Amino acid sequence: MYGEAGPLAKLMKMPLGLAYMALIGEFGIKCDADVICGTRINGFTVLIAAVGGGKNVAMDRAKSLLGLRYKDEYLPASPVGAYRVRDRHRLS
Repeated sequence: MYGEAGPLAKLMKMPLGLAYMALIGEFGIKCDADVICGTRINGFTVLIAAVGGGKNVAMDRAKSLLGLRYKDEYLPASPVGAYRVRDRHRLS
């Protein structure tokens, strides 16, 4: 694990695979600039775990550690599931 995310992931007291990726994904919200050298930067992460595996807990703890403010810096969303993404990809 690299940079500041490693020690923060350990503070989350959960599997590091979920904790680290949740921090990387949530940190993408805090970026002040979304264009570097003329290229738009987007950081997307996917947390994959069984039902009850801690995906939402990881996201909540990451938001808390990073100090993200609800409605000021993020809003809840319900992205489509993997099957819907697959079906959309087939249509295009």
